Amino acid sequence: MLIGASGFTGGRVLKALSERNDVDVTCFLRKTSKKPEVSEGFYKTAYGNLDDIESLEAAMTGQDGVIYVASLGFGHAEGVLKACEKSNIQKAVFTSTTALLTQLNAPSKKVRKVAEKGIQNSKIPNWVIIRPTMIYGLKGDRNMERLVNYVRKFPFLFVPGTSKALQQPNHVDDVASALVNAYFSANAHNKIYNISGEKPLTFKEVVETVCEVTNQKVKIIHLPLKPLLFILRIIEKVLKNPRIKAEQLLRLNENKNFSHDEAKKDFDYQPISFKKGIEILYNSLESEK
Repeated sequence: MLIGASGFTGGRVLKALSERNDVDVTCFLRKTSKKPEVSEGFYKTAYGNLDDIESLEAAMTGQDGVIYVASLGFGHAEGVLKACEKSNIQKAVFTSTTALLTQLNAPSKKVRKVAEKGIQNSKIPNWVIIRPTMIYGLKGDRNMERLVNYVRKFPFLFVPGTSKALQQPNHVDDVASALVNAYFSANAHNKIYNISGEKPLTFKEVVETVCEVTNQKVKIIHLPLKPLLFILRIIEKVLKNPRIKAEQLLRLNENKNFSHDEAKKDFDYQPISFKKGIEILYNSLESEK
């Protein structure tokens, strides 16, 4: 069973599953969710809600395994695990994030840690946790799409800090393949895997690659980080939902590079280059003009 098929990454997981000849897929959806774009004849549908354990148990009846692509940060893990155990699910692959390993404490970090601990302590015979880095790669990614659109409009990019912090963005189709391959791999057994882009890049290199693909020229102008953090923290005390928060600037200046060697060894994880990923994203944006 696939949970989260209507989401950005979940839709690509469903597509990856549809390219196999040995699967029978049921998508667990809310009745208000948009149907995934993969041919509806490929998958069955079970309706329910992640807050409703009975609907989860009913959907899991007769299922061998689960691929969970919804966020662990929403607090649904406990109920999902109970449903998996009661339904005798044999293997479950969960999507987490490498943000758990960074120094900054995002609001959902504690919830995600509790969720991962619950998975590891569960009675599911075979569990796997996949931790991707930043996911990007198609229209709607909310990450690199913004940068691509920005450099196409403006000649200057103001960057707080040095832009030397390392990043390793993950193309959404690589993430989808990792989840599917981990599910079917006999080697992926009760383990946690970090998955990341092909190689680490500084933010400056990220911007330069985007400019190369889009054939744009952008001058990076660095701004001092500490004064900006001071100003934003004051704004956060005044405004309920400021457009930019201090945490976002700190995250931009924190190294977020991770090895994916274990994933490569156990289920042949081989991510595409960042340039190739941006080309795919750029072409998807151009096709919808």
